[in-house]
Amino acid sequence: MKKFLLFVFLIIPTLTNASETEELKRLVISLNQHVVNLEKRVAELEQQIKSKPTNITIEKAAWRKLKRGMSFSQVRAILGEPKKIVAGYATYWYYSSQLYSSRVSFNNYEKVSGWDEPN
Repeated sequence: MKKFLLFVFLIIPTLTNASETEELKRLVISLNQHVVNLEKRVAELEQQIKSKPTNITIEKAAWRKLKRGMSFSQVRAILGEPKKIVAGYATYWYYSSQLYSSRVSFNNYEKVSGWDEPN
């Protein structure tokens, strides 16, 4: 990307007049700053990804407090509000958008019958 910008900065001025050259210089400076900002953002996101495993460990510890027969309110106290609830003969609480992950199953008596911990 930087090579392309350098090419634009060096070659195009010979083909244009002075006002267009100045406009292109401003554009190159703006694009260069945009690249710097994007590189900074990528570095920040990579750092967040590196710190994620500790959050998963804490989350799994909460999931391991679940027991069969717990009520809705007991599960809510441990895991918080689910992202999605699917109710029918059985009720499923989803804590992730991934199917069959981070899910609590309740029987028709509104008691925990099983769960799938986060991956």
